[in-house]
Amino acid sequence: MIGSKPRRWFMVQKDSRKISVGEGEEFDLAPESVHLVITSPPYWELKDYGFDDQIGFGQSPQDYMKDLKRILIKKMARAMAPGGIMCVNIGDVYSSASGMFMKWPFGSWLEREFFNSDQWVPLPSILWKKITSTRSNAFLGSGMLPVNAYVTNDIEHILLFRKGNKREFDGEEKMRRKSSEFTKDQRDIWYSQLWDDIPGIGSRGAQQAAWPREIPYRLIRMFSIEGDVVVDPFCGSGIGPIVAAELGRCGIGFDRKDWDKDQALTGTYVPKRYLFKINGRVIAL
Repeated sequence: MIGSKPRRWFMVQKDSRKISVGEGEEFDLAPESVHLVITSPPYWELKDYGFDDQIGFGQSPQDYMKDLKRILIKKMARAMAPGGIMCVNIGDVYSSASGMFMKWPFGSWLEREFFNSDQWVPLPSILWKKITSTRSNAFLGSGMLPVNAYVTNDIEHILLFRKGNKREFDGEEKMRRKSSEFTKDQRDIWYSQLWDDIPGIGSRGAQQAAWPREIPYRLIRMFSIEGDVVVDPFCGSGIGPIVAAELGRCGIGFDRKDWDKDQALTGTYVPKRYLFKINGRVIAL
C-alpha cells in the first residue's frame, strides 16, 4: 500500500476541449451548485487500487456502506441544487467473505439509507442487464443438477433520487430545457425500467469496471439540461464528465488517481486550485 492518496479533480468545460486538473479538499463544491450527480462507486472487494483509505477493497460491508452514505447522501446533498437528481449505478455482490456463499445486497441497502435521509426522495429506479464479453450469463453452481445452483448476477441497479421537490424552471432555464428535448423514441427506451440493450465493458484492460458511454449519455440527457453542472464523485476514467461536456453541460469529476496525457483527455492541464464561475455561481475546486 502507498498510504493515503489525495482526491484529485478534473473539470471539462462545455466546449469539451479544455480540461483543467487539480488537487484540493475532498468534494469542495459550492452549496447548491450541482444539478446532476451520476456515478458508479467502486465495487466492494473487486479491485485493490493500492492506497490505504480506498473505498470498497479491504473494507467490511458495513464500512463500505458508511463511506457511500458519507459521500453520496451527505456531501452531495450540500452541493446539490433543489430538485437536482442523483443517479447511482451499484451492483450487488456474490461472495463467500462471510464463510458462506451469499448475496450482499448493496443496492437495497443504499436505497434504504437514502430513504431514511431527510433530504432525498427515492424515485423509480432502473435495472441494467449488464452482459459483458468476458462474462455472459456465467453459470454458478453444480452443473446440470438441481438445488445447489445459483441464479446469475448480471443485473445492476441504477438508483435514482431527487433532492426535495421537483425542479422549477424560470426564464432562461426554460429555453435551455427546450433545447435539451429528446425524441419520443428515446423517451420510450430511456424511461423503461429495464435496460437490456447496453453491453457492459469487461474487466480486462486498464480500467476495471469502466462505464460504457451510453450509460452517462442517457442519464445526462434524461435528468439535466444544457448548461447544467454534472458531477461524478467516483469518476474513474472520466467518461461521465467528458460526456457531460459533449452534451453542453459542465462536467466535474473526482477520484484518487492521476490523470495524465496518456489518457483520452486532451486540452490544458492546470495542476493547482481554481475558482470557476458557472451560470453565475462560483464553484471552488
